[in-house]
Amino acid sequence: MITRWIPVNEKLPEEEQAVFVTYYVVNNRNRRYVMESYLMPGGKWYDPYRTFRVPGAFIRIIAWMVLPEAYDGIIPIS
Repeated sequence: MITRWIPVNEKLPEEEQAVFVTYYVVNNRNRRYVMESYLMPGGKWYDPYRTFRVPGAFIRIIAWMVLPEAYDGIIPIS
């Protein structure tokens, strides 16, 4: 499976498919951040940390990526 960032203006993920999203906060020096989210029915992104509701901030999701497979190696015993 090839994993790459997909611009949201190119394609959106299927609804309720967990993905990583890259977003930026316009009034925060245009820094980019990554978090896990999914597209809810109706086209809104799920916001688990209320990140998209920062007062006075403009948040914009610009790309998404399919989540990688979970690690399937040996779990060390402490």
